[in-house]
Amino acid sequence: EIGGAKIGIIGQSFPFTSTANPKKFTEGWSFALRHESLQEYVNMLRKEKGVDAIVVLSHDGFSVDQELAKKVTGVDFILSGHTHDPSPEPIIVNDTVILISGSHGIYISRLDLEIKNKKVVDYSFKLMPVASNLIPADKVGTELVEKWYKPYNAELNEVLGTTKGLLYKRDTFYSTFDSLIGMAIEDEMKSDINFNPGYRWGTTVLPGDPILKDNVYEMTAITYPEVYTFDLKGEVIFKLMEDIADNVFNANPLLQHGGDM
Repeated sequence: EIGGAKIGIIGQSFPFTSTANPKKFTEGWSFALRHESLQEYVNMLRKEKGVDAIVVLSHDGFSVDQELAKKVTGVDFILSGHTHDPSPEPIIVNDTVILISGSHGIYISRLDLEIKNKKVVDYSFKLMPVASNLIPADKVGTELVEKWYKPYNAELNEVLGTTKGLLYKRDTFYSTFDSLIGMAIEDEMKSDINFNPGYRWGTTVLPGDPILKDNVYEMTAITYPEVYTFDLKGEVIFKLMEDIADNVFNANPLLQHGGDM
């Protein structure tokens, strides 16, 4: 309850969590597209808890959330995540407002609600870019980071090289940091082809900047960093690539896993 209004909040997890992660991460849990269950929670909040507004915090991905808004009634707002999309304007599907605020702390968003007679009568949404060079660093936060970095500073600040071009991990089809990591894996493992996870995070390294070991860790120190080698026939490689493309671009939004190529 805030400002005299009763807000119902429902969390919605990525439906393909168990297939997108190693099995050991999701043992004892089940994930699926369960719009019927979500509708039951919405109905319960409305009828039994008497809420004035319902907000879904979603990690479905933008495409899936648009379909969710078509299938589930009674949701006022979906705060959509997973696909890292930003939009300065709300997207309205049926009577549900979908808001997407990007990722990596690049934006901060604000949603204000006007509620009368137990319903939302108006709202305002603002997507604000975070300019790190204009906002003073938080002293306590900076000191905390420096404290934990200090024992490893010598290793993390080791210069591995200098980049001639922009090193980033952002695009759907191709990122230069992905390419660099892939070439390094091929060289180390003596492989002909490599597949590596298409995720979008980490610091962009500008042309002429030193490449620090810390930059490499930012890109590779994930929760499942193992590298495996296999002997694969062409038909298997073809099927792998088709499956990856299908995960990202399936014509049915409910079957899109998000992520990159």
